[in-house]
Amino acid sequence: MIGLGGARTRSRVHLPSWRRHRRSCSTPPSPPRDCQSDNVLDGCTPAGGEDRRRSAPVCLALDNQGNICGRAKLVSVRVGIDLVSVESVRNSVRSHAEQYLKRVYTQREVDDCRTSAGVDPERLAARFAAKEATLKVLRPDDVGISWNAIEVRRHPSGWVDLELSGPAAALAEQAGITELALSISHEGGFATAIVIANVLQESP
Repeated sequence: MIGLGGARTRSRVHLPSWRRHRRSCSTPPSPPRDCQSDNVLDGCTPAGGEDRRRSAPVCLALDNQGNICGRAKLVSVRVGIDLVSVESVRNSVRSHAEQYLKRVYTQREVDDCRTSAGVDPERLAARFAAKEATLKVLRPDDVGISWNAIEVRRHPSGWVDLELSGPAAALAEQAGITELALSISHEGGFATAIVIANVLQESP
């Protein structure tokens, strides 16, 4: 997927606690009884030498010594996508100016969208689409999340990532979201964004 400025865009969500991942395709040993670690190991884990295919990757917990615990977790995926009219964003900027920018975007996002001609509505629309797509993977229900709690960060090389804060970060951690991948683009008067989230779930 090609993002803003022709750059390939991918991100990892910045959460209060981070889980590290490794690859394994070996049969796990008996789980130690005193395992209290939240570290996880993902990959295929055939049991008893059998080739068992699963509907989702399996994550195994590791203790502090690197031993495999018995708390398997399944990795699922959530996808959010959104399409925004650039003209609607342009009208919002024209009608509400700074009030609109402060309510929806962080100062860093506004700076990233600023050009010699002013704030670029195409770039703003792409970031608004990213925020909407992120909400679709967070699934907040009745939880109030401000637009500023979801920030699109542009790196000098052109790719972007997401930084969550406040209720957005808390909801992501509660849902077991460990990684977010983001791609944004704009053309022909529209901006679009897609967000893919990796979610860890306890196995039944």
